[in-house]
Amino acid sequence: MELRELKKSDGFKLVKIINKFNIKEMLDAFFGNQVTGSANDVGISIVGNIVATILDNLNSCEADIDDLLADLTGTTVEEINDLSFLDYTQLIEDLVMHKDFKHFFERMVSRLN
Repeated sequence: MELRELKKSDGFKLVKIINKFNIKEMLDAFFGNQVTGSANDVGISIVGNIVATILDNLNSCEADIDDLLADLTGTTVEEINDLSFLDYTQLIEDLVMHKDFKHFFERMVSRLN
C-alpha cells in the first residue's frame, strides 16, 4: 500500500495519537539515544525505536491509528483491520519513515526548544 502525502488534517490526527502516548518516550525514540555509525545505522535505530514505541502503546490508540492509515492509503478501516500483522507493521514503519512524518516531528521538537 502506498501512503499519500500528509495534509493539515493528518497533523491533527497525529497530535491526537501522540497525546495518547508518552510524548517524552516518543521524542526520545525519535531524537534521543544518539547512535554512532553510518547514517543508515542511525536511521535504522531511530525507526526501530519509534516502531517499538508505537507497538508498545498500540492498544490505547488502535482505532485512531487505523483511521489515519486508512485515510493515508485510500482504503477503509476494515481493509486495514484485514491486513496481516506483518503488512500492518510494515505500514506503520512506512508512515514513520515518510518524509512528511519526519518533518512533522522535526518542527514539533524545534518548537519545544
